[in-house]
Amino acid sequence: MATYRAKCGMATSTRVVPAGTHLPGTDPLVVSNPGFFELIEGDPAPVVEQATAAPGEKRTTTRKAKD
Repeated sequence: MATYRAKCGMATSTRVVPAGTHLPGTDPLVVSNPGFFELIEGDPAPVVEQATAAPGEKRTTTRKAKD
């Protein structure tokens, strides 16, 4: 599914959309006002590192030397 970013802030009688808000392409606001949105290429979600090792996975750590 395509994701769009609001180019500018806008308000309707039922909701407020700040500039930069990500909305799905199926959102009625995007469908009815495509000029106010830009298509986001790729996945906009940030990559989050897994905090713990998976079962059977071993992780190594390195400690910084004290100055």
